[in-house]
Amino acid sequence: MGTDFPLDAAGVNGLLESIAAHVQRLHDLEAEAVAALQAAMA
Repeated sequence: MGTDFPLDAAGVNGLLESIAAHVQRLHDLEAEAVAALQAAMA
């Protein structure tokens, strides 16, 4: 990491894990929404 970047390697890993968890949660919510929409249109 450069000296201007405010996170060390552990901080970067934590941030990436947090982002991945949020993306997974969005994926799960979207999958539920698509399933509900498909059921409503059937």
